[in-house]
Amino acid sequence: MFFKLLVDGGVEPSQQNVSKCDLIYRTVCRGNKKMEFKDFLNAIVKVAEFLFHTVVDDSSVALKALLEHHLMGLYLKLAVKTETIVESMQLEFNELVLVILKDVSPTLLYIY
Repeated sequence: MFFKLLVDGGVEPSQQNVSKCDLIYRTVCRGNKKMEFKDFLNAIVKVAEFLFHTVVDDSSVALKALLEHHLMGLYLKLAVKTETIVESMQLEFNELVLVILKDVSPTLLYIY
């Protein structure tokens, strides 16, 4: 499902992308079959870093590029408003993810 989300957002389904995204999924979910929202947030950052590593060095810029080029189009297809909830959720993910996601959390929550 995780990679299908990325493909639906326009990520090319090449063997390299499939393999790397599968590895990211297994690493972030630590063997669990179900991805929690905190895992989704961490995975999205890692996918962005992988897909845009040749273009940018900064994780936040890579995430912004992933959102603009792939996931925002998917979100716009869904066309539903959501509330900002990152601040109210009791989630554990790295500090960089929290900073990056402050403005885009409604979009990511709905896509998730």
